[in-house]
Amino acid sequence: MIVQGGGEALWGDVDNRGDSYRQIVQGLLDSSTDEWLHRMGTVSLERHDGPLGPTYAVCSDGRYRVPTAKALDLPYLNARIDQVWPTPEVGDLLVGSQRRHMSPLGDLGFLENVDALDPWPTGTLTTPLEVPWGLEPPKSVARISRDYATIYPEFREHPFYQLTATPEAAGTLEYLTLHAPAPPPPDTPPTASSSWWSHFREKLAVALSSGPPR
Repeated sequence: MIVQGGGEALWGDVDNRGDSYRQIVQGLLDSSTDEWLHRMGTVSLERHDGPLGPTYAVCSDGRYRVPTAKALDLPYLNARIDQVWPTPEVGDLLVGSQRRHMSPLGDLGFLENVDALDPWPTGTLTTPLEVPWGLEPPKSVARISRDYATIYPEFREHPFYQLTATPEAAGTLEYLTLHAPAPPPPDTPPTASSSWWSHFREKLAVALSSGPPR
């Protein structure tokens, strides 16, 4: 369930110590699997919660060992969880990396008390999120949804995945409607409900036209 190797865009795309992969593989060839695992030590992981269960990524240590073990189809590595990213709850302070994405989220009502100053804009979550990455920028949403579906294939049936399966689909920002704040209650008259959704989609169109990062 390790879906990410340590900050790189692609598995194994780490080149600051290019000989490390060869050394790791040679060590496995020169010793038993148990000896090799003992010598490799313990890798550091972070856990990310999701709607169907958690996934894991390399945290502070293991950027070479984990991709190598994955490439060799080894069954396991010794690991510990050093960081947990739970599903955000209403009232939590969210920290983003892109001001041009955080500001529209405030305009749409997903966040309040938005401080959009670079480099780390913040805002307080106002609406529950079934999918923890539901407010990420489009490119990030598409990547995380894709990775999550490789671990939990049934996620492909989830409406959120269907709106974020590709960067092009996520780029419409339609996935935001699944977490829209303050939806009308079930007994709301159809005219009022339609008016509310029309207003939200108008604001969504404005946010999209403002050019959120992709």
